[in-house]
Amino acid sequence: MQEYVVNKFVTPLPPLSDDEAKEQVSILNNRLEKLEKFAMDDHIGFEHFSHLMIEKIRKFYHKYIGISKIPTSKVYRIYTDEDYRNSVYKENPEPEFLNMYLNLITTNCVDKLQRLQMVKDFYNYATRNIQLGSDYRILIKSRNIGSN
Repeated sequence: MQEYVVNKFVTPLPPLSDDEAKEQVSILNNRLEKLEKFAMDDHIGFEHFSHLMIEKIRKFYHKYIGISKIPTSKVYRIYTDEDYRNSVYKENPEPEFLNMYLNLITTNCVDKLQRLQMVKDFYNYATRNIQLGSDYRILIKSRNIGSN
């Protein structure tokens, strides 16, 4: 059993396939459009939705590059504490991704448009190698058309 567990965790996780990645990016793109609408409408839920979006992007990127899932409650420590990370997780995304993520979760922006731009930059960085064609445009219609 121990040998099985060791072998299981030594083998790297497979990254997302091109089709899976495109599907996930399409979904993220829809969420980004909703976040943009929240910013333009000065919606009360903008801040909350932006944090959800940041986590969705982070989780997507981990799957995309084949890094194991990290519980949201442990991300900050794992991203910032190298000794802890090396005892639990062996890999991290590249430093630019980490810096963008940490900047997003530690910066309090009063300006929604500035915050929106930071989230867009993070999204663009995480999806930079994925080209969506019109085939992957998944339109999501809200059930509450007037309330969004």
